[in-house]
Amino acid sequence: MSIRSFSKMHGLGNDFIVLNALQQPFDWPRARICALADRHSGIGFDQLLIIEPAPDAAHDYAYRIYNADGSEVEHCGNGARCFGKYLRDHSLHPLDRPLRVAIKRGSITIAYAGTDGDGCEQYQVDMGEPDFTPFTAAQSDRLYQPVSVAEHDLQLGIVSMGNPHAVCVVDDVATAPVAAVGAALQTHPLFPAAVNVGFMQIDDRRHIRLRVYERGAGETQACGPGACAAVAIGIKRGLLDCDVTVCLTRGELRIVWPDDNAQLTMSGPAT
Repeated sequence: MSIRSFSKMHGLGNDFIVLNALQQPFDWPRARICALADRHSGIGFDQLLIIEPAPDAAHDYAYRIYNADGSEVEHCGNGARCFGKYLRDHSLHPLDRPLRVAIKRGSITIAYAGTDGDGCEQYQVDMGEPDFTPFTAAQSDRLYQPVSVAEHDLQLGIVSMGNPHAVCVVDDVATAPVAAVGAALQTHPLFPAAVNVGFMQIDDRRHIRLRVYERGAGETQACGPGACAAVAIGIKRGLLDCDVTVCLTRGELRIVWPDDNAQLTMSGPAT
């Protein structure tokens, strides 16, 4: 598959190239993805998003995600919003109703949510239910796991949003050891498939600040599932209310999780 056209998109600075594979199968080797992800000699992106035909009648489309290091991952909420915008922009679907999209593990729902005060299009993504099932038997009864890495003693909140997340509460995200701790946790035995690491500063029960180190990409300017994971951990521990604004490097996401038996939703822009 050669690049004849692509779209460069971003959700709050988390940037992507989007390729339409509805008619032509996607079969690139990992090395080619890495070469294109290079910001000096390639196009440059955090993730590559692939639009594919629906696998069955229960879905409208399928959606695959590759990190800058060429690894395929399970979920990307900022990418999902861009996925919805791509479909509208290219007249593939008007999004006059919520779309059901197949991802690597399960499904998500994407809905168009109008525009904000600056005219930027907003999309809402049903991110599913947070999964607090431990990744290893060693974590069998702990929502928070004590870990020492990179000369830091941490209490990590462990949760899956379809992909693995570790969240730690910090006093100030500006001085959080994102690069050192994020990199060190990628090879920690607790996370055999590596992990996305969130650093959460709680301003009040409805507002947090967040930085995220994403596996396969390093620190990104925004991470949708990371925002969902941080809020889910905060709610589960009684630190946050059910409707939270997450302030990231380039803007805000709204995360709503009414209760343990409800779907968690994320709303924000796509550009």
